[in-house]
Amino acid sequence: MQKREAVLGALMRAILKRYEPGMLVVTGETSRNLALAAIDAVMRGFRHVRIAESGIPQDIAMPLAILGGRKRGEGFLFWLAVIWEGACAAFLETAYPELLMLECPAKRTDDAGKFLDIAKPQITLVTASTDERAYKAAPLVEALPSNGYGIVNGDSRGAKGLIRYTRAHVTSFGFEEGCDMHITEYAVRTSAPGGNKKLLGISFMLEYAGKKAAVAIDDAFGREVAYAAASAACVGIAFGLNLPRIADSLRYFRTPISALPREGI
Repeated sequence: MQKREAVLGALMRAILKRYEPGMLVVTGETSRNLALAAIDAVMRGFRHVRIAESGIPQDIAMPLAILGGRKRGEGFLFWLAVIWEGACAAFLETAYPELLMLECPAKRTDDAGKFLDIAKPQITLVTASTDERAYKAAPLVEALPSNGYGIVNGDSRGAKGLIRYTRAHVTSFGFEEGCDMHITEYAVRTSAPGGNKKLLGISFMLEYAGKKAAVAIDDAFGREVAYAAASAACVGIAFGLNLPRIADSLRYFRTPISALPREGI
C-alpha cells in the first residue's frame, strides 16, 4: 500500500509539473458534489475540464482524476492500469485537461495537508461549514496565491470565517444581503394550473456587480441546488464569463444524485 501511494504521488506531481493545469478544489461540510456538478455545467465547452468522481475517498478520487480520469475500481490489475495511464501522461505528450476540479472533504485534520502535498489550488470553494469543519479546511484557503480566488458560502459563519486566512480575491454567494453573488426570487416551478400540478424544478435570480440573470433548473429542488449554482457562477466569473452566459449554461446542470432534500419547496 505504501509503495503504491509513493508511486501514485510521484506520478501526480510529475503530471502537474508538466502540464500545469488549473486546479480548483471544493471543500466544506455540505453539497460538495452538487457544487462540482454545477461548475462542470458552467465550464464545459469553455475549458477542457476533468472532474473528480464524488462519493469515494480522497486518497482514491484524487489520483484517479489527476492520472487519467478512470472510474473507480479495485485490485492489483486496476491500480496497475491507473499507474500505466499516469506514466503515459507523465512521460508522453497527451491532451491533458486545462482545469482539474477536485474535492477535499477535510473531515480529518490532515486531509488538507495531504491534498496540498500533491497540488496547490488556484481556486478554493468552501460550501456551508461549521466552525470546526471550516478550521480543518483553512489550509486550502491559506494556500491560495494572491492572484487566486476564494469562493465561500456567505450564509455560513464557518465558511465566511475563512476569509481572514487569505490575500486572494474572495467572492461570497448566498441568500443573505451583502453576498457578492446574491440569490433572490427563489421559487419552485410547477406545471400550468388545472388538474394535478407537476413539479418541474426551481428558478431564481442571480445578482452580481449590479447585473442580474434568471436561472431555471429542471428536475431539482431545494436551496442547496441554488447554492451550488451560485457557487458555480462565482467560478465562471473568475474565468471571465458573463452572468447571462453562466445562467444559460446552468440549464444543463443535472444533480449527481437521484434524490435531494426538498427543504424550502
